[in-house]
Amino acid sequence: SIALTERGDRLSFERTVPLPPAGPDHVVTVQVDLGPVFDATFFVESPDGGRDQMYLADGAWGFTFDGTGARVEDLSVAPALATAGKAEAGMWSIERSANIKGEVKSWAALFRYLRANGRPLDLSSYGYVEFTAAGEGQVRVLFEKESVRTSDHFGTVIRLSSEPKTYRIWFDELRRPDGTGRLSAEDLVLISFYVIGDQGRMRPFELEVSDFRFGGGEGDPLATVPDRWELAQNYPNPFNPRTEIGFGLPESGRVRLVVYDMLGRRVADLVDGWMDAGRHRVGFDASALSSGVYVYRLETAARTVSRTMTLVR
Repeated sequence: SIALTERGDRLSFERTVPLPPAGPDHVVTVQVDLGPVFDATFFVESPDGGRDQMYLADGAWGFTFDGTGARVEDLSVAPALATAGKAEAGMWSIERSANIKGEVKSWAALFRYLRANGRPLDLSSYGYVEFTAAGEGQVRVLFEKESVRTSDHFGTVIRLSSEPKTYRIWFDELRRPDGTGRLSAEDLVLISFYVIGDQGRMRPFELEVSDFRFGGGEGDPLATVPDRWELAQNYPNPFNPRTEIGFGLPESGRVRLVVYDMLGRRVADLVDGWMDAGRHRVGFDASALSSGVYVYRLETAARTVSRTMTLVR
C-alpha cells in the first residue's frame, strides 16, 4: 500500500515480482518504480507457502496548538516536487511538503517527525537545514532531540513573507532559548514550526513548508564554500571574556572583521586582509573591555554584514 498524505488517503498499489535465482553472494536486487511513498508493506513468499513481511514507514507531519489561543482548520500534505526522487551528494531530503491553516492568538505549530514512531535520527554528518516557507509573521523553528527531555530545545526565529522564500539555517547558528549552546544533531526526533500570535486577538494564519532537506554533508559544495556572504552569531554569547565568530565568503577578496562599542568606537580589528573563499572562524578576546553590548561587522567589497554580541563580567 502507498499513502501519499498523513490524512489517511491511501492509493491501492499491489505488484507481484518474481525473484530470479540468487547469485554467489545470495543477494538479488529488485527495483519497482513507485513515486513518493509514505509507507509500504513487503511480503516475501517461498514456493512451499512460507511468508515473511517487512513494513517500512517514513516520519509523519502533524500539528498542535494552544487550545484556548489558536485553532487549526486544515492540514494538507503533498509530494515535494522540487526534491522528490532526487539524490544529491551531501543532502538528505524530506519528500513531502505540508500546509496548515487556522487562527492564532498565542501559538500553533506544524511539526515533522524524522523517522516513523518518533525514533531519533543521526544527522550529525550534515551542517544545515534548508526549506521553502510562505506565510505571515514570525515563526520559531525548533530542533527537538531525544536527549533533551525539557522544552529547552535549540532553535531560531524566522520572519515569513507571503511569497515563498528559501531559508537556510546552519546548525552552528542554533541556540537554546537563553542564547547558549550549539546544536549537536546526532539524535534529532522532530522539527517544529511555531506560528507566533500577537496575544491580542485571533487572526487568520497559513503556513506552508516545502522542499525540506538537510545539507552540508560530504560532497555538498556548500560544506566548504557558501553561495553567499554569511556572518554567524558568535559563540558563546553572552561570553566572558573569549568568544568565536564564524563567517563565510563565496569568493576570495579583501576582508575586514571589526568590533565596535555602542558609541561607534572601534575596539578591535580581528581580520584585515586578503582571504580565500570558504568558511572561516576567528577568536575574540575581550579581556580589556568592560561589560556591554558590542557590534561586530564583516566588510567586503560586495557586502557589509553586522551582528551584536554581549560581554558579561
